[in-house]
Amino acid sequence: MKLHGSFLDSSINYEMDLEQQCVFLKICLYSLRCGMEPGIIADNDGKAIPLWYIANCIHAPANIVEETLEIGKQTNRIRENGTGCLEIVNWKHYQSEYDRQKTYREEKKNPTGLVEANRIMRARVKKLGRELTSGEMQEIRDSVQRCIEEGGSTERLINEWEARE
Repeated sequence: MKLHGSFLDSSINYEMDLEQQCVFLKICLYSLRCGMEPGIIADNDGKAIPLWYIANCIHAPANIVEETLEIGKQTNRIRENGTGCLEIVNWKHYQSEYDRQKTYREEKKNPTGLVEANRIMRARVKKLGRELTSGEMQEIRDSVQRCIEEGGSTERLINEWEARE
């Protein structure tokens, strides 16, 4: 879970007092540790967890937890699902920045075949005994990109390129 600067301008600031805001954030964090999926507070069997137990786990007074849950339900931040378990409404919204950047982080690890293309280029330079032209480098990048888009084996492509004269 990641807090954003927009939290400071959020309606939670006038709908809950500081103690309740703190408890709400702790409840959100607690939902990461329990149950079957983030955003839902349930035991491993998908059953509701008693309020006193939640309060104990997040180190908050039960009356403040109860007030926070009540306000959370009134303001559509928290709801009880069909089994009585607590659910953070719009859980994905609280995760949106992380999820939005996930694809970028994956691409950064290997931006669309960059590792494979570099491996082929190094092998070609070694085999040819000279630097590659910009056209040759582009041809390699394009073939790796096509292979990835078509779901082909980049390992096989690398072997094909290494076998070329």
